Amino acid sequence: MQGLLRSHLRSSQKPVQGGGERGIEVEEREGEKGRGAKMVKFLKPNKAVIVLQGRFAGRKAVIVKNFDDGTRDRAYGHCLVAGIYKYPKKVIRKDSAKKTAKKSRVKAFVKLVNYNHIMPTRYTLDVDLKDVVTPDVLQSKDKKVTACKETKARFEERFKTGMPLDPMLFNWATSITT
Repeated sequence: MQGLLRSHLRSSQKPVQGGGERGIEVEEREGEKGRGAKMVKFLKPNKAVIVLQGRFAGRKAVIVKNFDDGTRDRAYGHCLVAGIYKYPKKVIRKDSAKKTAKKSRVKAFVKLVNYNHIMPTRYTLDVDLKDVVTPDVLQSKDKKVTACKETKARFEERFKTGMPLDPMLFNWATSITT
């Protein structure tokens, strides 16, 4: 069997100890097209994403800081996101000012997320959160709570200024008319 296996190998292949049906190892060819090419980094700060896994699955978020090569604690590509986990409700004309204010509230979250667990969108958000949301904010509960409150205030302020550049972030229609 081993002799039969060797006779069917191409020059670029070599047998592996133990043989068997799956005992063929293919050598990598040098200079092949596409090898060693760098991927384009498109997960950048202010990019709107959708969280796919966990407690906030399906919620929209914004990348605040990305770690492409990972860190000592997390040896994989991940990013720090700030997102909305309770969206504002639809406001109608007959609502009172008090009811309109209540419907316009937003609840925010801050989280470190693996790249595999987010889906990027084509949208970006112009709210600057770098000074509020930092990786060391997640070290203690009280810092995280204050960061979430400040993030909430900035999202609400952006919501009240009018139609955002990213209609998906606040759950409006996704089609943009030009």
